[in-house]
Amino acid sequence: LVSTLTSKLQPLQNLVVIAKESARKFKHSEQSPREIGQALGAGTIVTGEIQTGGGNIQVNIQLINANTEALGWGSTFTKSQDEFLDMQNEIATKLASELKGGLDAAEAQQLAQKATDNAEAQAEYEAGRREWNRRNKEGFDNAIQHFERAIELDPDYADPYVGLSNTFGLLSIYNFASPGDSMPKSRELAENAMSINPNMGSAYTALAWVQFMYDYEWENAGNNFKKGVELNPNNATGFHWYAIYLLQTGQIDRVHPTIKKAKELDPQSMIIKNDFAHLCWHTGIEAYESEVMQSVEEALEIDPHFEPALRLKYCFSDKENPSEGIELLQQAREIYPDQPSLLTSSIELHWKAGEKQRALEIFVELLDKHKDTINRSLIAQIYFQMGKTDDGFRWLEKSAEIKEPSLILFANWRQYRFLNEEPRFRKIFKK
Repeated sequence: LVSTLTSKLQPLQNLVVIAKESARKFKHSEQSPREIGQALGAGTIVTGEIQTGGGNIQVNIQLINANTEALGWGSTFTKSQDEFLDMQNEIATKLASELKGGLDAAEAQQLAQKATDNAEAQAEYEAGRREWNRRNKEGFDNAIQHFERAIELDPDYADPYVGLSNTFGLLSIYNFASPGDSMPKSRELAENAMSINPNMGSAYTALAWVQFMYDYEWENAGNNFKKGVELNPNNATGFHWYAIYLLQTGQIDRVHPTIKKAKELDPQSMIIKNDFAHLCWHTGIEAYESEVMQSVEEALEIDPHFEPALRLKYCFSDKENPSEGIELLQQAREIYPDQPSLLTSSIELHWKAGEKQRALEIFVELLDKHKDTINRSLIAQIYFQMGKTDDGFRWLEKSAEIKEPSLILFANWRQYRFLNEEPRFRKIFKK
């Protein structure tokens, strides 16, 4: 029910809706409404209770002012179990009307539409989203299975097509697939979703991601990123990925407010906390430095072994003890044995700590275990760190040949900006 209500309310204009992934973390919380509201940055809390019996479902909905803890509008809805999806539409419409002080005809019509009539397909989609948010190999593999099952149950259900598109759009970046295999699939799935629902903001975001990271159609990507957040102003991933685009296209002054919006919409998201830190750090703007490390620590509170956060904290920053980072990365490798990026971060950190022989040993292990999926640009990064510039450019060329999405990130990564003056670097990007 939470997932459906959130998804239906998110596209509405002039209504800020916190992502269901963040809200779900307080499902069994004993915190007060005021404390939950502060954690989520929400002024109103929606609570619900579901009771079943005699073939019927009863849902009690209550609004609570998160600042005063005063009770607001509340209502009870009852239907047969077979009518549960219809009930969700009814609840969403009434709830939206109470929160917005009324609905216009277009909003009422939008809320009346059901994404699917199949409750099992909906459950599979939501399970897929939870797995997708884990951002590791097991999570991605599980997400694909759930999304494909949802499509099998209802081929006209647009959301799982977007979920699959998002998953394939990240596989090569996380070193789990080659871009030539995964990115065209991501594009096709986004287009499938758009053909089912032409007004689906998340589908435009999914297509924009491929246009940006693989097709190099940056103008089209920018237009679709913008349209995605216009159609769904509460889609945290839409603002998240748009912020990455803004950094790489040199629109530095727009990065912080855009990724901050994503963080406000999904305040408990590990990946958004992490990328808030990464993007702000890569802008090079000193005013953001304190926010950077705070956000990294917030991400590591959720998963102390999340590689991108460990990399920023220990590899990029000079303020932390490398030995502590090396130990955490070793623990992470035991927890996530199929994550190639943990090896690349381990190489960087051992080299930084002066343990060059150990770094070389892990480098050999990386090439032996993951030679088919490891991003060539990551190998280039290792060579650049080792001072082997010619080898670094040789691997960047290999990256460009297969259109690796990770290569795009090189353009404005803070630690590699010295390469911008290199004719060889500019030549690669002109291609």
